[in-house]
Amino acid sequence: MKFHSKIVGTTFAPGFRLAVERLEVGDKLALDWDPKNVRGSRLTPDQGAAVRVSWGNRHIGHLPDTGSATAQRVASHIREGGSAYAEITEITGGTAGKENRGVNILITLY
Repeated sequence: MKFHSKIVGTTFAPGFRLAVERLEVGDKLALDWDPKNVRGSRLTPDQGAAVRVSWGNRHIGHLPDTGSATAQRVASHIREGGSAYAEITEITGGTAGKENRGVNILITLY
């Protein structure tokens, strides 16, 4: 199953600023469920739905969790024994009109 999303929290992820100039459309990103993360929504009372996004060994952000079920969908899939990754489809911003960079992705669940 494939669906589109974006990376959030890039302003706060120190690895994002280090990687942003080298990220390219087509780059593969790791998606790792972070059940101990206390921020955001819950899968169960003891497990969070946070999903970290990494490029190489750099944590560059998270999947959307508030106002979107993306992280819950991916976390549930991984919790049930599946795997997931993402591929960059578009990099936005970095201009005078929009200084913050954005990364749009295509998520694959398998």
